Amino acid sequence: MTKVAQLSETDYVRLLLDHADRLRKLGSEPLAVACATNKFNDGDDDDYWSAVQIGHGYWEQSLFFENESRNHSTAKHSDDAEPAFALGREIIVSLEKEEWRRAGEDILARVPGYYPGGLGYIYALIIQYDQVWLWVGAPNDPEAFLYACHSSELVLTAIDKERLDQFIGAPNLLFPESFRQGSLPFLSPTAQAHFRPRITEQAASQELGRLVDDVVTQLRRVTATPVAFWLAPCDPDFVIKADNTVAVSKIINDLDPSKLRQLFERATGLDTQENNARGRAVGGAGGIVFTVIGMAVTVVFEIFVFSLDRTKGLTFEGYSHRRIPNGQIEGHQYLALADPGFFEPVASS
Repeated sequence: MTKVAQLSETDYVRLLLDHADRLRKLGSEPLAVACATNKFNDGDDDDYWSAVQIGHGYWEQSLFFENESRNHSTAKHSDDAEPAFALGREIIVSLEKEEWRRAGEDILARVPGYYPGGLGYIYALIIQYDQVWLWVGAPNDPEAFLYACHSSELVLTAIDKERLDQFIGAPNLLFPESFRQGSLPFLSPTAQAHFRPRITEQAASQELGRLVDDVVTQLRRVTATPVAFWLAPCDPDFVIKADNTVAVSKIINDLDPSKLRQLFERATGLDTQENNARGRAVGGAGGIVFTVIGMAVTVVFEIFVFSLDRTKGLTFEGYSHRRIPNGQIEGHQYLALADPGFFEPVASS
């Protein structure tokens, strides 16, 4: 067993990368192994939780309240669970033998921006976007630290705003906020491409601009106040927020939601459905929000903020400091999009 006191950050990252190499062999992304003392319960006597995810399949085990006579273990798994999950559990056992959570607390205490959480934190080793991540967060607090494992160091990349213990098995395991642009050079090429979206098809971008601009012209004939319409990942209809709802809805509903989504995906190369299909229940995942303030149009997907112009089409502007929530878009939330403090402008290449 590796002695925790002897682990440098380089040693710790190597430990994670070595186990990630084993994890990669088990199947397709997203891949994850995770464990924690308490999962989501508040009782001091809750004990061990662990989980494995391979693609969209998962295995999860929880043991609660060990000191009670009714104690029993429960194991959940998806229908497509395979023998590979036994190998995934072996990876957890190996990490636990290396005391990776205790070592992590020791290492992360020296990393700027981290506040120690003790062994009750969930620790997860995740592979997504061809990048190895260390996800560390409290099981009863939807705010976690997301680190990229790069060569010999842990790079704080973002704050993640979902509780991993509740969403093992989901097609997307990463929901960052407060993305740190300085981390981009340390990410894999695939992760860099995802977190620094570029316009991949200008014709689709400009067509989207023309369609929405035509709608804006009509909207300004019936209302001068801000308008927002939200396209959910699993819903064919718009969620609309405006003062003059009847008139505004009539104009917006003339748009074809599927066409707007297709144009946005073609223009940006972003997948807004398959990898984000949690629907309304979770943080607006996969939802595309269009806001109209004056004649200016802003488009927000996940943490990515774009301006939309009739002539130029989409332009990536920066990273939002918070995720637009689900379909319950309130006035102050879309008005915030006009506030420069809502997002961090993207640094020039």
